[in-house]
Amino acid sequence: MDSAIYSNTQTAFIAVFVAVTVAVLFGGLYHKLKPSPPNLPPGSFGFPIVGELIGWVRALNAGTPYKWIEERVARYGPIFKTSFMGNRTVIVTGPVGNKFVFTSGDDALKSHQFKPVVYIFGEQSIFEVHGARHKLVRGAIAGFLRPESLQRSIPLMSSLVKQYLLKEVEGKESVIGLIMLKRIAFKVSCALLFSLTNDEETDTLFNEFTLLVKGLWAIPIYLPFTVYYRAIAARRRIYDRFSAILDERRQRLEDGSVSPNDDVIATMLSIRDEEGRALPRQEIIDNLITLVFASHDTGMSLNASFVRRLAMDEVTLERVYEEHTKILSEMKDGTPTWSDILKMKYTWCVAQELMRIDPPALGNFRKAARDIDFNGYTIPKGWNIHWVTYTHMDKTAFPDPEKFDPTRFEGVSKSFPPYMYVPFGGGQRACPGNDYARVSLSLIVHHLVMNYRWSMLVPDEPMVRSAFAYPAMNLPIKIFKKEAA
Repeated sequence: MDSAIYSNTQTAFIAVFVAVTVAVLFGGLYHKLKPSPPNLPPGSFGFPIVGELIGWVRALNAGTPYKWIEERVARYGPIFKTSFMGNRTVIVTGPVGNKFVFTSGDDALKSHQFKPVVYIFGEQSIFEVHGARHKLVRGAIAGFLRPESLQRSIPLMSSLVKQYLLKEVEGKESVIGLIMLKRIAFKVSCALLFSLTNDEETDTLFNEFTLLVKGLWAIPIYLPFTVYYRAIAARRRIYDRFSAILDERRQRLEDGSVSPNDDVIATMLSIRDEEGRALPRQEIIDNLITLVFASHDTGMSLNASFVRRLAMDEVTLERVYEEHTKILSEMKDGTPTWSDILKMKYTWCVAQELMRIDPPALGNFRKAARDIDFNGYTIPKGWNIHWVTYTHMDKTAFPDPEKFDPTRFEGVSKSFPPYMYVPFGGGQRACPGNDYARVSLSLIVHHLVMNYRWSMLVPDEPMVRSAFAYPAMNLPIKIFKKEAA
């Protein structure tokens, strides 16, 4: 049951407090005496317990994670070891490292999140399951994110974006852009994927998920005054609400008022494993929580980066506006279709370049299922492997990589060396929502540039990073509706 998560969390972190004192006193001696496997990658484990986590988080918050990685690549090479909160980790960089992670099966590298993150998403989320179970759940979710499904949903998505955008800015001279974009993406996801359209309900869930996500990079101490405690408490309330929704939806499936393909919740309740068994309640809810997170929080990063760029860059804004003006003039009844989304080519070039410079997620983790030999080194069983988007700054693939240049992605034949450009990951764990992200962004940009003007209240606001890349001050903007022509 889900309650076990909170009990386990509290027990785990009480144990951590007891262990810290012992570790500080004896950690150094222990590491000197403990034999190490041969051929470990070079690197440093940093301080006892925390390892190099403090320096890594500082680099994320300063928006300089690539610099942190670059310093270690210069010192140790493209593969190096480190430690985060006692978790021995090997960071792999470059296309060879990306290929190694993306093409390795579960028998070698398993999907893995640190335990505090597991307690947020759930022990049965798609991030944690493997093999046939992963394929079953991923297939159920991906079915709603494929182009053939999205094509049918675009008119509804467009209408919702337009409606929620007006609600966010009506009667206001300024808004916090990041929150505005996040709330719009959240409500569209709730309506499209879960058939949740009640504003009071979605507003409550939005506030709970905001607390939940803050726990991803919080210090994992489970005490009432901590961010992590509040995140776990928010998860408990989200679990209870989704549990009630499952009961209501199951009843409607039984009486025939909804069908198994109506939304993700109905599908998750209807699918069966190889032995004909339904998914347990906790597994469904863990994956609903994960899907909400993936469908709006990661997209929020790209959307905010895009709106920030258009406010800073008149040339890019003008070209995007011209593209959307032409497309709108050719639309039937002003309602976008899948064909219209595909015509927004320069818009997507801008998005791709923004994801190159500031990818929404910096990378992800795997765990070695056995001792692995890679690039002349041994990665011991149980160690973490962290792949990163460091290749996005490779000068051989992207000349002048610090420069914003959407034309890198223009041309139908444009391609880059394999495993160089990886904003959505790769392999069997690649993000299945890349088409959804494209549609969502394109619709938000379309309704913004055609109906509103905005400017940044914090000129040259930098991008920083915690779990995601985002504007440092949450993008406060002055915004007003254009006069009707």
